Amino acid sequence: MKSTILPLAVLGALAAHQPPAYSQTHSAKSLMRQAVDRFAANDKGARIVGGTAAKWQANPWQVALVYAKDPDNRRAQFCGGSIIASEWVLTAAHCIDKNYAPSDYAVLSGTGSLREGGRRARVTEYIVHEGWRLAGNKSEYDHDIALLKIAPSPSLIGSPIPLVAENTTLENLDVLVTGWGVTEYRPTGTELLQQVTVPSVTEAVCNRDVAYAGDVTGNMFCAGAYKKDSCQGDSGGPASAVIQGVRRQIGVVSWGIGCGERDKYGVYTRLPLYIGWIADNTGGAVK
Repeated sequence: MKSTILPLAVLGALAAHQPPAYSQTHSAKSLMRQAVDRFAANDKGARIVGGTAAKWQANPWQVALVYAKDPDNRRAQFCGGSIIASEWVLTAAHCIDKNYAPSDYAVLSGTGSLREGGRRARVTEYIVHEGWRLAGNKSEYDHDIALLKIAPSPSLIGSPIPLVAENTTLENLDVLVTGWGVTEYRPTGTELLQQVTVPSVTEAVCNRDVAYAGDVTGNMFCAGAYKKDSCQGDSGGPASAVIQGVRRQIGVVSWGIGCGERDKYGVYTRLPLYIGWIADNTGGAVK
């Protein structure tokens, strides 16, 4: 969620260099709680920055996280995710609120539209990285990664995205980010899947004083350009790049300041560092 520093659920707010998750408007409420509140208020709302329409068929791993008790996908969607195995979805830790049971979460797959098509699958378990929000972390958004275990019926529609190898360096890459986040700097999202391609940025550049002044850790990487970025509603979704001729997921949308602002890049969980963690927690279903 990205906002003024937001978790890229999309972008969020920056306070004393403490990056919150992405969200267009800073809120102490979790993304799930905000979706619950929209349902309770019967608020339809409105739904990356500088992006274009994306075809789901070209991104068949893309899913939306929705509040299970709300039948309106447009209102219920609060994060993104990616299919990494037939019964596993990868997302961001900041998309998970442990005050809600796994049954309160559902995953919409098989469509690029929040208005029609697709199918919801039940979540039976969520696994948040044990280092998330651990006392002593340099950043509030270190280890921003989580797994969702999906019930076998109804099953997910789509195919898994190949994951990056754990020893891959993420330099000089064109990074493709997809999601249903806001398309401008405003608290509304889009009903149709969007995509944007942005260049990766070195940790040194991302940690300059005009950027994040040292708040980006080695567990993260940056990508973005002026007026091109992920934004609110995109949190948890996949960042991918073509490596050795294959499109692979290299990151998870995590946090940032604003949406497409100069020197304020999108910040992503550095996936090569978590391949072993994913394999261990999926029982080898994902390697």
